[in-house]
Amino acid sequence: RPSPKGGLRTFPAIRFLMAAVNFDWELVSGSRVLAVMGRNERRMSGASLAWDEVAIVLGENAVVLSVNYDTDEVVVDLSAVPASDDWQEVSSLQRLVAKPLGWCWVVTNYRGYSDGFILALGDVLPEALEPKLMFLGEGSALTCFQMTPVGY
Repeated sequence: RPSPKGGLRTFPAIRFLMAAVNFDWELVSGSRVLAVMGRNERRMSGASLAWDEVAIVLGENAVVLSVNYDTDEVVVDLSAVPASDDWQEVSSLQRLVAKPLGWCWVVTNYRGYSDGFILALGDVLPEALEPKLMFLGEGSALTCFQMTPVGY
């Protein structure tokens, strides 16, 4: 876009970030979800729910989503299943239980921040490739959106 002086507008350099998924997704792809737990669930404006962290339990391990409080970037780790009392079952995400994890995507906004994580559920095509949920880092919290293809 041209600048008011007629030249090209310059933008600050976009910083390069490490992927928000801190492990090889192939380690969990196809694993069945046993439970979904969240830490510090709260209701946001507009009636949506938010959490400090969400754990997708896969047996002895869990895919744990958290938010970098300084940048609102979503961080995805593979770790032991959380065992402290401040983790509770996330009833609104129990539809994930017994479904296998499919593909995942890291969403980067126009400023270069990886503040979204998209998850597909399924072990056969096309389900394994169809995005179903998007976790977003907003205001130092995780929110979750259900994705529906256009035309449904």
